Amino acid sequence: MKLAVYRDDDGGYFQNNNQSVPTDPATATFPAPHPLQPFYIQPAARQQVGEMETTSIRPTFVFRPSDDLEVTLIYENGSTEGDGAVWTNVTFQRLGLQADFSTTADEIGFTDIESDQTTLEINLDEVWGGTLTSITGFREVEANSAADIDGTFLPIFSAPGFTTQDQFSTELRRSGQISDTWSSTAGLYYFEQDINYREARYIWLPPPLGPAPLGYEPSGREFDQLR
Repeated sequence: MKLAVYRDDDGGYFQNNNQSVPTDPATATFPAPHPLQPFYIQPAARQQVGEMETTSIRPTFVFRPSDDLEVTLIYENGSTEGDGAVWTNVTFQRLGLQADFSTTADEIGFTDIESDQTTLEINLDEVWGGTLTSITGFREVEANSAADIDGTFLPIFSAPGFTTQDQFSTELRRSGQISDTWSSTAGLYYFEQDINYREARYIWLPPPLGPAPLGYEPSGREFDQLR
């Protein structure tokens, strides 16, 4: 048995220079630091943004009941939580008005990703003079996020997105020598996945068209894939 554990705790290295961000986050008024925006997913109430925590655990089990048979089982669980993607105004940066690794975003957003996957591999030697291999895998992912797309202190454009995905695949192949000078590999492969993707766009519109909730434009897609 083997066990692999990965952990990363990134405190964020982007500086938020939004003038609406209070010096003391505890004094922040919610739901929004900007008077034109009545709704925020996670308002910018701190200077350091881009925080992210990632954890991955992967145990591996190998079983050899005989010299000709080997069974390997791998499981992996991963999670990522933190701020949304940090966007900035590239035009301001090119003009020298904004430093690298900085933003004036009024929306921090969020990232929340969970995944599980399992792989089973079986190898059987001395099958028609070669090795018979079976590999079966299953994976499931749920990813939710939101980000300030315009990257400015104005509530112009922010977008949340939600994705769920699961997949199944299996492969059966035989490989080995067929003569002193030739070897061959032949098999079958099957893959299937389901994806459900949905996003929304919060766009600020000037009165009387806005503000933001009236600029809400949902869209989504769902499809199956077989291979």
